[in-house]
Amino acid sequence: MIQTVGVIGLGSIGLRHRRNLKSLLGKVTVVGMSASARQVDGEIPFCDRLAKSLDEISDLDPGLVIVASPAPLHAEHAVHFLKRRVPVIVEKPVAASVEEAEKILDAVNESGTAAAVGYCLRHSPGMQAVSSAIASGTLGEIYNVDVSVGQFLPTWRPGKDYRHTVSASRALGGGVLNELSHEFDYLFALFGDLEVEYSSRVSALN
Repeated sequence: MIQTVGVIGLGSIGLRHRRNLKSLLGKVTVVGMSASARQVDGEIPFCDRLAKSLDEISDLDPGLVIVASPAPLHAEHAVHFLKRRVPVIVEKPVAASVEEAEKILDAVNESGTAAAVGYCLRHSPGMQAVSSAIASGTLGEIYNVDVSVGQFLPTWRPGKDYRHTVSASRALGGGVLNELSHEFDYLFALFGDLEVEYSSRVSALN
């Protein structure tokens, strides 16, 4: 039974993970840490202890660490714990670049320790129903799939200036290919691997 879990990142996703840990695992000790390791004033909800460094979390012998920091920090945070044979869950996207993703994969292979990416839409009831319909042949033979998705950033996170969020910042790993990558994941789950023949991107990021 896991007794201690580290959660790196004090934003909305980190809060969700901490709340879920307390709800699902009961007496688990949740150790939070700011992604930048900054000093935090005030009480942090669903958090038993605040750490000031990755090493401080490691010294507490966590059974699991959840990396919910900005994407450019994912590799640094995940590799630190994988090298110490601590399993990690990494929020999407797994990394901000292919090179950073390969660092995580190398650490997984070298340590023999598990790492997972937090894609959840493939497990939703609606997606499971679609998957069953495809597998059973109810939808017939599928020749083409068209997926459209988008978000209007000013209304995506009420109460926050979207211009200062991860989603709108290239430096923090924002952008549609990273922020809306759930769609790629559930397409893989439904139809298997795909081979990209053509793509285009229009960017308005900072």
